Amino acid sequence: LNVDWHLVASRTRSHPHEAQYVDEYDRTPLHVACLPADVPLHVIDCLLEAFPQATMTRNKWGATPLHCACLYSENKVVQRLLEANLDAIHVKNVDGYTPLLHMMKWFEFNFTRALAMFSKNSQRRFPSTIQSITKHQDPELERLWKNACLLIHASHHGTIRGLMNTTSLHVFAAFTECPGFLFDFALILHKEDLHQRDQGGNLPLHVAVSASSLLQGQASIEHTNEKRTIEKLVDASPESTKVLNIEGDLPLHLAIRNGQIAGDVIKVFNAFHGASSVLDCKLMLYPFMCAAVGENASLDTTFLLLRACPELERFA
Repeated sequence: LNVDWHLVASRTRSHPHEAQYVDEYDRTPLHVACLPADVPLHVIDCLLEAFPQATMTRNKWGATPLHCACLYSENKVVQRLLEANLDAIHVKNVDGYTPLLHMMKWFEFNFTRALAMFSKNSQRRFPSTIQSITKHQDPELERLWKNACLLIHASHHGTIRGLMNTTSLHVFAAFTECPGFLFDFALILHKEDLHQRDQGGNLPLHVAVSASSLLQGQASIEHTNEKRTIEKLVDASPESTKVLNIEGDLPLHLAIRNGQIAGDVIKVFNAFHGASSVLDCKLMLYPFMCAAVGENASLDTTFLLLRACPELERFA
């Protein structure tokens, strides 16, 4: 769009009531401003000041300005919309998708096309194609990646604060419904983050085994990845299973306490059998005991842990 943004800002200041108008598609001026990637931040600020309710206004397709911005705007615009109204991250469009799921759907359906755009040889198999993409350092892909990180972080933590103090791999590890190919992409892009700790001393594996659903009953993302996030992190860095966070938790303790499925718990356990004899610092119980108590109790997990280490029965 060839827009005189200075004129837009000036008009909004002189006629703030016009920021409430909607077009034939029920789009407010804020919706439209979030479509071009080059919109200056001060224009977004003017529109928000004139009509802050626009952050929750849905167009003909049920999309808020945040739905539009996450795919088309720069990271600073997405951040400003979240600062203005974090509740917008929960609004669903007519397909039942929040901005986060809307963006994940875009990645899911367009990733093959995106690979063809950013790679000279679209026939090369994943992950070779992704490795070639990272060398190109394409700004469009980088913009989308940053927006995805921001939405996931805001959904997981309920705030946009603290994003600068964590890594992209920590962010994606918290998103349990992340499509498998996209998490593979995160691993390749940020492999060096596998051994980085956040402010709580957590590695990405600690985050993944502590994570719960961010979608909260929304339509799921359909994908057929053969491995789950936790399994991929253990395979990429089995030594992470031996690391305590600041609170003294091993990944196995967190996986059991947070009710991860038995297969993921055993995957973590198999990488570090020594964890079976380490007491949970909060419950002061051995892992197989922790699996049998509390709201996340799992007899399957308890049985599998005991079967793997029958000598632990003497502690029962």
